[in-house]
Amino acid sequence: MKQCILCNELKDLTCFHKNKASSDGLLNKCSSCVKEYVKNLKEGVRMDTNDRLTQFQQARRKGAQTEKRYAYQLLTDIGYDVEGELSIHQQFLQKYNLT
Repeated sequence: MKQCILCNELKDLTCFHKNKASSDGLLNKCSSCVKEYVKNLKEGVRMDTNDRLTQFQQARRKGAQTEKRYAYQLLTDIGYDVEGELSIHQQFLQKYNLT
């Protein structure tokens, strides 16, 4: 599963074109968004720069929130109290008697 940066939907990897320049080998926009973008380009309709920037910022925020939730889940799975008073660093030091 991968998230499109334009429509912010999680889609199967088969919905993305190949891109050798990216780290995962796939384009960051899904096929349907690319098709719509090309169609609009041919018709002369261009997305406003501010709209495009807003979309990218929203996608970045959503991705950061997803990564944060994943990290919290991972930490709780291995025994750390994410919502507790002590920071993860302090809990680590106590867990391994390094204080």
